Amino acid sequence: MKRWDNSKPIVIVPTMYYKTPIEKFESAGISLVIWANHILRSSVISMQKAAKQIYEDQTIINIENNIVPISEIFLIQNVEEYRQAEKKYLPQVQNIKAIILATSKGENFGTLTDNKPKCMVEINRKTILATQIETLNNFKIKDISIVVGYKKDAVNIPNLKYIENTEYKNRSILYSYYKAKDSLDGSCIISFGDILFELQILQGLINADGDITLAVDTSWWQGKKKDREIDMVFCEIPPSDNYLSERCTYIKNIGTNINRENAHGEWTGLIKLSSEGAELFKSELEQFFDKDKEKFYKSDINDFLIRMINKGVEIKAYYFRGHWLDIDSPEDLLLISNISKESKV
Repeated sequence: MKRWDNSKPIVIVPTMYYKTPIEKFESAGISLVIWANHILRSSVISMQKAAKQIYEDQTIINIENNIVPISEIFLIQNVEEYRQAEKKYLPQVQNIKAIILATSKGENFGTLTDNKPKCMVEINRKTILATQIETLNNFKIKDISIVVGYKKDAVNIPNLKYIENTEYKNRSILYSYYKAKDSLDGSCIISFGDILFELQILQGLINADGDITLAVDTSWWQGKKKDREIDMVFCEIPPSDNYLSERCTYIKNIGTNINRENAHGEWTGLIKLSSEGAELFKSELEQFFDKDKEKFYKSDINDFLIRMINKGVEIKAYYFRGHWLDIDSPEDLLLISNISKESKV
C-alpha cells in the first residue's frame, strides 16, 4: 500500500488472515474488506446442530422456534419473481389436447391384426397406442381423443375420448381429421396412430413457432426404410447443421411424388396446432367438405395441406433428426426389436 499511488481503490479478501485487526487494514489505506465465506461456514455449523437434534429427538418440534419460518426463505429467494418468470418463459402445456388417428387395420400385418387395429399391435410388451399415450402424458397432455374404425372395441384404453369413423374403409384418412373437427378447440397435437416418437420431438414441436407446424425429419435418407413411400417436404429454407440455423421454416410443397433429391425432409405424421391454427384448420376442413364432398373423400391429408398452402395459409416445418419410427409391417416390428437389443448392448 505504501508503493500504491491511490489511483484506484484497493479491495482485499483476507480470509486466511482473520487475526489481523481491522484497524491495520484501515490505517494501510485499504478501501474495502470482503469476508468471503463466513456466512456460509457459519450456516454449516447451524445445519449440523439442527440435523443432530432432529436425529436425536426424532422430531422437529424442538427446533421449530429456533429457525426462521419458510416464508422468510421465500422472501429471501424472491419466489414471486420466479413464479412470474415461469409464466413468461416456460412452455404452458397443461391445456394442450391430442388427437390420434387410429382407424386402420394395417393390411400388411396379416393375422396380427385379424382381431385388432394396427395401433393395438404390441412392441416390447406395450401397444403402439399405449406407447404414444405414455409419451403424451409425460408432457402433461391428458386430454386425448382417438378416432377409431376397424375393430374399434379392441381399443380399450381408459380415459380417452373415442370418435368413431364408420367410413374408414371407403374414405381417405382426411375424413378421420374431419370426424375429429369438434376436438379442434384450442392448442392441440394431431398424430398418426402408427408412429412412435421420443419426448424431445414432441417438446420441440410444441415450442416451435407457427400456428400450423409439421414435425419433419431431416435424416430420412439415413433410415433403414428409406426405399418406402415417404411424405416428402420441400421448404423455403433447407435444413442445416450449422449453429443457430433455422429450425422452423415455411413449407412450399408436400407429398409422396416430390423428387427425393430436392426434398428437405420427411413429414412424420405429427402436427401441432396453436389455438388460432386449430380454428383455421377446422374451418378449412369444413369449407372443403361443404364445397366438394366427393373430392374431399378422395383427397388425402397431403392434398389438404397443399390446398391450404395454395390459399396462402402459412404452414411451417419443424426440423429435427431421427428418434422416431413409423410402423408399417411385421418387418418394422423386427427392426424395432433389433434396435432395442442393440441399445441394451
